[in-house]
Amino acid sequence: LSYITEYDTCTTDYLLHFDFDIDLWTAGVRDGVRDLVAMLNACTDCISGAFPIGLGSSTCTLDEPANCCIRATWNSTGFIDLGTDFSTQSYFLDMRRLRRRLPLPLDLEQVEYAFGRWALTGGGIHAMLPYVHPPFYFRSVGTMLAGKLKFDKEVRSIPSLGRCSGCHGSCRVAPRAEWRPRVFP
Repeated sequence: LSYITEYDTCTTDYLLHFDFDIDLWTAGVRDGVRDLVAMLNACTDCISGAFPIGLGSSTCTLDEPANCCIRATWNSTGFIDLGTDFSTQSYFLDMRRLRRRLPLPLDLEQVEYAFGRWALTGGGIHAMLPYVHPPFYFRSVGTMLAGKLKFDKEVRSIPSLGRCSGCHGSCRVAPRAEWRPRVFP
Protein backbone atom coordinates (compact mmCIF):
# COMPACT_ATOMS: atom_id res chain seq x y z
CA LEU A 1 0.00 0.00 0.00
CA SER A 2 2.92 2.38 0.41
CA TYR A 3 3.20 2.96 -3.36
CA ILE A 4 -0.52 3.60 -3.78
CA THR A 5 -0.43 6.00 -0.82
CA GLU A 6 2.54 7.76 -2.41
CA TYR A 7 0.59 8.23 -5.66
CA ASP A 8 -2.52 9.36 -3.81
CA THR A 9 -0.77 11.99 -1.71
CA CYS A 10 1.59 13.41 -4.36
CA THR A 11 0.67 17.03 -5.15
CA THR A 12 3.36 17.74 -7.77
CA ASP A 13 3.34 17.06 -11.53
CA TYR A 14 6.11 14.46 -11.19
CA LEU A 15 7.12 11.89 -8.62
CA LEU A 16 10.70 10.63 -8.32
CA HIS A 17 11.06 7.54 -6.14
CA PHE A 18 14.09 5.61 -4.93
CA ASP A 19 13.97 2.66 -2.54
CA PHE A 20 16.37 3.02 0.37
CA ASP A 21 18.74 0.43 -1.11
CA ILE A 22 19.25 2.10 -4.51
CA ASP A 23 22.42 4.07 -5.20
CA LEU A 24 22.59 6.77 -7.87
CA TRP A 25 25.89 7.80 -9.46
CA THR A 26 26.15 11.09 -11.33
CA ALA A 27 29.00 12.80 -13.15
CA GLY A 28 27.54 16.16 -12.19
CA VAL A 29 27.44 17.43 -15.79
CA ARG A 30 23.76 16.87 -16.63
CA ASP A 31 20.57 17.14 -14.65
CA GLY A 32 19.01 13.69 -14.75
CA VAL A 33 15.60 14.92 -13.59
CA ARG A 34 15.47 17.45 -16.45
CA ASP A 35 16.42 14.64 -18.85
CA LEU A 36 13.60 12.48 -17.46
CA VAL A 37 11.10 15.35 -17.87
CA ALA A 38 12.34 15.96 -21.43
CA MET A 39 12.03 12.26 -22.25
CA LEU A 40 8.44 12.15 -21.03
CA ASN A 41 7.64 15.38 -22.91
CA ALA A 42 9.02 13.82 -26.11
CA CYS A 43 6.92 10.68 -25.65
CA THR A 44 3.25 11.37 -25.03
CA ASP A 45 2.61 7.65 -24.49
CA CYS A 46 5.24 7.41 -21.74
CA ILE A 47 3.84 7.22 -18.22
CA SER A 48 7.11 6.60 -16.39
CA GLY A 49 10.81 7.11 -16.80
CA ALA A 50 13.89 5.60 -15.25
CA PHE A 51 17.58 6.25 -14.90
CA PRO A 52 19.78 3.70 -16.70
CA ILE A 53 19.96 0.47 -14.72
CA GLY A 54 23.64 -0.09 -14.06
CA LEU A 55 26.39 1.11 -16.32
CA GLY A 56 25.29 -1.03 -19.26
CA SER A 57 27.45 -3.17 -21.49
CA SER A 58 30.50 -2.02 -23.45
CA THR A 59 28.12 -1.41 -26.39
CA CYS A 60 25.68 0.63 -24.26
CA THR A 61 22.97 -2.01 -24.01
CA LEU A 62 21.47 -3.79 -21.01
CA ASP A 63 23.92 -6.09 -19.26
CA GLU A 64 23.70 -8.68 -16.48
CA PRO A 65 21.58 -8.94 -14.42
CA ALA A 66 19.11 -6.62 -16.14
CA ASN A 67 19.20 -8.31 -19.56
CA CYS A 68 18.05 -11.61 -18.08
CA CYS A 69 14.75 -10.21 -16.91
CA ILE A 70 13.88 -7.04 -18.84
CA ARG A 71 12.41 -7.31 -22.31
CA ALA A 72 13.59 -3.89 -23.46
CA THR A 73 13.54 -2.52 -26.98
CA TRP A 74 15.00 0.61 -28.53
CA ASN A 75 12.38 3.27 -29.29
CA SER A 76 13.08 5.60 -32.21
CA THR A 77 12.03 8.60 -30.07
CA GLY A 78 15.36 8.21 -28.25
CA PHE A 79 14.82 6.00 -25.21
CA ILE A 80 14.72 2.37 -24.13
CA ASP A 81 11.18 0.99 -23.96
CA LEU A 82 11.08 -1.24 -20.89
CA GLY A 83 7.90 -2.94 -22.10
CA THR A 84 6.01 -4.36 -19.15
CA ASP A 85 9.00 -4.00 -16.79
CA PHE A 86 8.18 -1.24 -14.34
CA SER A 87 10.50 -1.27 -11.33
CA THR A 88 9.26 0.04 -8.00
CA GLN A 89 12.90 0.27 -6.85
CA SER A 90 13.35 3.53 -8.75
CA TYR A 91 10.98 5.39 -11.04
CA PHE A 92 9.88 8.79 -12.27
CA LEU A 93 6.12 9.17 -12.82
CA ASP A 94 4.18 11.82 -14.67
CA MET A 95 1.38 12.18 -12.13
CA ARG A 96 -0.97 13.99 -14.53
CA ARG A 97 -0.77 11.13 -17.03
CA LEU A 98 -1.10 8.57 -14.29
CA ARG A 99 -4.28 10.19 -12.97
CA ARG A 100 -5.80 10.48 -16.46
CA ARG A 101 -5.22 6.78 -17.09
CA LEU A 102 -6.41 5.37 -13.80
CA PRO A 103 -7.45 2.87 -12.60
CA LEU A 104 -4.47 0.56 -12.49
CA PRO A 105 -5.34 -3.10 -13.07
CA LEU A 106 -5.68 -4.93 -9.77
CA ASP A 107 -2.79 -7.17 -8.85
CA LEU A 108 -2.76 -8.71 -5.41
CA GLU A 109 0.95 -9.58 -5.57
CA GLN A 110 2.86 -6.44 -6.62
CA VAL A 111 2.31 -2.93 -7.90
CA GLU A 112 5.01 -3.67 -10.52
CA TYR A 113 2.81 -6.38 -12.05
CA ALA A 114 -0.15 -3.99 -12.18
CA PHE A 115 1.94 -1.48 -14.14
CA GLY A 116 3.13 -4.30 -16.39
CA ARG A 117 -0.42 -5.39 -17.16
CA TRP A 118 -1.33 -1.79 -17.74
CA ALA A 119 1.42 -1.46 -20.38
CA LEU A 120 0.04 -4.53 -22.18
CA THR A 121 -3.35 -2.87 -22.51
CA GLY A 122 -2.09 0.50 -23.74
CA GLY A 123 -1.93 2.18 -20.33
CA GLY A 124 1.44 3.75 -21.00
CA ILE A 125 5.05 3.13 -21.91
CA HIS A 126 7.72 2.62 -19.24
CA ALA A 127 10.84 4.31 -20.60
CA MET A 128 14.50 4.40 -19.57
CA LEU A 129 17.08 7.00 -20.51
CA PRO A 130 19.61 5.50 -22.96
CA TYR A 131 23.07 4.34 -21.96
CA VAL A 132 26.00 6.51 -22.99
CA HIS A 133 29.70 6.15 -22.14
CA PRO A 134 31.18 7.98 -20.41
CA PRO A 135 27.97 8.04 -18.36
CA PHE A 136 26.11 11.05 -17.05
CA TYR A 137 24.31 9.00 -14.41
CA PHE A 138 23.10 5.49 -13.64
CA ARG A 139 21.49 3.65 -10.76
CA SER A 140 22.32 0.46 -8.95
CA VAL A 141 20.27 -2.69 -9.18
CA GLY A 142 20.16 -2.61 -5.38
CA THR A 143 22.61 -2.47 -2.54
CA MET A 144 22.15 -5.97 -1.31
CA LEU A 145 25.61 -7.55 -1.44
CA ALA A 146 25.71 -8.60 -5.12
CA GLY A 147 24.12 -5.34 -6.31
CA LYS A 148 26.43 -3.21 -4.16
CA LEU A 149 29.54 -5.04 -5.36
CA LYS A 150 28.49 -4.65 -9.01
CA PHE A 151 27.71 -0.94 -8.56
CA ASP A 152 31.04 -0.25 -6.84
CA LYS A 153 32.90 -2.11 -9.61
CA GLU A 154 31.04 -0.12 -12.28
CA VAL A 155 31.89 3.20 -10.61
CA ARG A 156 35.57 2.22 -10.45
CA SER A 157 35.55 1.26 -14.15
CA ILE A 158 34.24 4.62 -15.43
CA PRO A 159 37.69 6.18 -16.12
CA SER A 160 38.61 3.28 -18.41
CA LEU A 161 35.40 3.18 -20.45
CA GLY A 162 35.43 3.61 -24.19
CA ARG A 163 32.87 5.82 -25.87
CA CYS A 164 29.54 4.43 -26.99
CA SER A 165 25.93 5.43 -27.16
CA GLY A 166 22.84 3.34 -26.59
CA CYS A 167 21.04 5.60 -29.04
CA HIS A 168 21.80 3.31 -32.00
CA GLY A 169 22.43 6.21 -34.35
CA SER A 170 19.47 8.39 -33.38
CA CYS A 171 21.35 10.45 -30.80
CA ARG A 172 24.25 12.76 -31.42
CA VAL A 173 27.21 11.82 -29.26
CA ALA A 174 29.42 14.86 -28.73
CA PRO A 175 31.47 16.14 -25.83
CA ARG A 176 29.79 15.05 -22.61
CA ALA A 177 28.09 18.31 -21.70
CA GLU A 178 26.54 18.63 -25.19
CA TRP A 179 25.05 15.14 -25.51
CA ARG A 180 21.31 14.91 -25.67
CA PRO A 181 18.87 12.58 -27.36
CA ARG A 182 17.83 13.80 -30.78
CA VAL A 183 14.29 14.91 -29.95
CA PHE A 184 14.79 16.20 -26.43
CA PRO A 185 14.95 19.95 -25.86
